[in-house]
Amino acid sequence: MHLTLTQQIIVAVIVIVFAIDGWLVKRFGVPATISYTLLQWSKEYPVLAFGIGFIMGHLFWENCGV
Repeated sequence: MHLTLTQQIIVAVIVIVFAIDGWLVKRFGVPATISYTLLQWSKEYPVLAFGIGFIMGHLFWENCGV
């Protein structure tokens, strides 16, 4: 399977984020993780959760023009 450069970058970013999150759990515990921080921020700033959902909707909603 041949991945385009864009696909390779996306996969690399996902792998790096998972690796950092795993390292943070082992080293500092769950409250230090990216996922925990985003969850806390979304409780404090609900517009963050809305914004992420809005972006995901645009990324994954069927695009009839393409």
